[in-house]
Amino acid sequence: MRFTQVLSVALFLAVPLMPSCYSDLKRRNDDLANSNHQLENELDQVKAERDEARARETTLQQKASAAEEAARVAREQSAARPVAAAGTIGQPTDAVAGRGSAEVAALAKKLSTSMGNSKGNVEVRDGKVCVTLALGDAFNPGSAELTAQGKKAVRDVGAALAKSLPADARLWVAGHTDADPPKKSRDKFKDNRHLSFERAVAVVAELSAVGISQKRMVPAAFGEYAPVAAGSGKQEKSKNRRVEIWID
Repeated sequence: MRFTQVLSVALFLAVPLMPSCYSDLKRRNDDLANSNHQLENELDQVKAERDEARARETTLQQKASAAEEAARVAREQSAARPVAAAGTIGQPTDAVAGRGSAEVAALAKKLSTSMGNSKGNVEVRDGKVCVTLALGDAFNPGSAELTAQGKKAVRDVGAALAKSLPADARLWVAGHTDADPPKKSRDKFKDNRHLSFERAVAVVAELSAVGISQKRMVPAAFGEYAPVAAGSGKQEKSKNRRVEIWID
């Protein structure tokens, strides 16, 4: 048999197999393309998770720095302030560091007038003026983000403070919560002290927006450890959820 005849026979036998081989190669190529696409999606997801983790780390570092700065300022203030005589809550003492009882009483009266119909309650406690913001609808449960009503309430109080504050006054913005742990937002706030600090920071930001310098404000956090109402009823819990602005 001649070579050309052998070649013709081989081609004749191979032709039926070619579509099958092509189909198999195409299927393998499609499988590889799908696998490559899946790997690319997984890579993009890993990169996004990495970027999110880096952003969270940066945020935590910034908050830790702010807390350290607040603690440092508090230590400096405590070291520089002479020890005052202990006073009864609601009654000014004559031994108030920096401000006499007459000045404190006059400031409280001026602020009360400026507050008008705002949600800030002005009183004198331990020889200092304290403005209490009842949270109410200012924050949603377990949240440190002010609601629209909350922002308005804080800005109304801030506007009154900006008009009445002495030039050398420092504001201690202290967050308080009730005793219920932040269950729904445990991934954001490990406990009530953390939550109350973030709420204090949010109030500081709104006060700054109406013209009170950030340099004059120090956020602080008490969590559930300084209640003004005993008991676990709805009314008592509502009273304990608050932000206090102490004027130093």
